[in-house]
Amino acid sequence: MERVIWKPSSADNNKSHNPKRAKRENKRAISSIFASRVFWIVVGTFILVGSVIAFYFYKDDWVIQTIVIEGNNQIKSQDLYVVLDKYKGVSVFAIKPAEIGDALQSGFIEIQSVRAEKRFPDTLFVHVEEKIPLLLYRNFNGEYIVDKEGEILESVVREDANRYNFEEYEYQVARGFGSTEGEYVEDRVVSDLPEDELEDFIFEEYDIEQKKSVLETIIIEKRAKFESVLESGLSEEEVAYELPLVYVWEEEIYEVGQMLNKDTITFIAEIAKRMPITTDYSIDQVVWDGDLRMIVTTFDGPTIIFSPSIDDQRSAAIQFEDLESVLSQLAEKSGLIQSIDVSTDKILVEYYE
Repeated sequence: MERVIWKPSSADNNKSHNPKRAKRENKRAISSIFASRVFWIVVGTFILVGSVIAFYFYKDDWVIQTIVIEGNNQIKSQDLYVVLDKYKGVSVFAIKPAEIGDALQSGFIEIQSVRAEKRFPDTLFVHVEEKIPLLLYRNFNGEYIVDKEGEILESVVREDANRYNFEEYEYQVARGFGSTEGEYVEDRVVSDLPEDELEDFIFEEYDIEQKKSVLETIIIEKRAKFESVLESGLSEEEVAYELPLVYVWEEEIYEVGQMLNKDTITFIAEIAKRMPITTDYSIDQVVWDGDLRMIVTTFDGPTIIFSPSIDDQRSAAIQFEDLESVLSQLAEKSGLIQSIDVSTDKILVEYYE
């Protein structure tokens, strides 16, 4: 039998014994093994971390068991707990502080801001910052607790709301802008005349001083009517909060969350703040006639008339400077002063007769 002996060709020999190629193949094999190990290490780490998180996520020791609330004065804690109670038994890791803030602020308009903190292992700490009631705003149809931004926090509408429906001339007369030639003056004069004088009566020829007297009577009556409506009933809110009370000559009906004119509200607050400092008088009431005047009556001094203007030329600070100057100059006559009007650059002082 013929023997065949295989001899590698030069190409095969180069392939089998090429040191560079062998080195590359060794590196590739090592890299593959290393990558495989890293992959399984990463996978194992994720599984381990996930298992630990899942363990604590569902572990009874790491669920909310205690809720602590602070910072609330107006809102009862039990009312807040009604909203927060759903978070009891929830994993501390699942709690989202922003969600808690949104839930409380959407449920309570009195809340300015909320800070919620998770305190491991089982406590939820909630700090509430409330909006601060600034004044009680009362008009002919209701009364409203208002904060410094002019937002209505509480609203109590009268049961007889829209009962009065005052006419525009009544507002003008009560503000002191009536006319001696107005129909209301003529109607009053005619109603007071004896029947035998009606036929020959000509209003245009009626004595002007008599007309002024009639107009003054109507002004007093209208103001008394407004005052009577505004003062009827003492609100529980006024007693509870001891807020400055502002009477407003208007018939608007407002809802909770509605915004009043912030400049006006700020001006009223400024009056309440400055009066005890600038003067020796304590405020009895503040009446805003719905127009250009803020009338402040005091318990032991004159009536002060301001203008709630946002014009810097007649700001609250400037009006109080004028008031302080007048009171200083007229200190010896203070007991004789009936009213001081600082609403314009021309200061008006009225004395008792």
